[in-house]
Amino acid sequence: EAMEAMEAAPVEQLLALPFSFGGKEYKLKDYWDNARGRSNEKRQKFTVFLKKAHRKAVARAGDGPGGALRSLLPLKRARDQPDPSTSGETAGWRNFQLKESVHVKRKRASDYERMEHISSELSKVQWRGWGNPFRELITPENCEAFGVPDYFKIVEKSVSLDVISRRVREHRYASFSHFEADVRLVVSNAKLFNREGEKVHQFATELEARFDALLQEA
Repeated sequence: EAMEAMEAAPVEQLLALPFSFGGKEYKLKDYWDNARGRSNEKRQKFTVFLKKAHRKAVARAGDGPGGALRSLLPLKRARDQPDPSTSGETAGWRNFQLKESVHVKRKRASDYERMEHISSELSKVQWRGWGNPFRELITPENCEAFGVPDYFKIVEKSVSLDVISRRVREHRYASFSHFEADVRLVVSNAKLFNREGEKVHQFATELEARFDALLQEA
């Protein structure tokens, strides 16, 4: 009955539970208040953690009402112990953060697999008699050799498929959206510099269509 009562307790009652940390007495409300800036999802997870902690506290009644919660707090050397009223961390909270970190790493690895595949496929695209005009980077030093001496009077930021591939290999993209933005920039630069109806303008349209198709496949 005691366990059922604890499990059904409102969050406000749970937050009033005292515990000892670093020789001082605190309440879980200190953690909750510090977590107000967190997302709703994280606060909901924290609420679940509180209820689980209460069930353990009941099971370990011999340790007092805060016994189980004390055992769940992170153990640190004295010089490393933060003030719980400002740190906003518990062992359970750290576990949530760790799980989130693992998820982020896995997603990042998956994103880079997509980037590698897409950048490789775009570099393979060829146009008869032209090859792939989007692979090499146009710079102020080589624009005359490419036959476009006024390129930087029209285009503000130059990028190419080879540059994108190198950035992918070096893991320089913070997210997939940054990778996509670079590919879109290759297309928009080509359309900006080359008039509609010209070959390279048409090639850019076809490259973008290929990119959109690869996004659907990945």
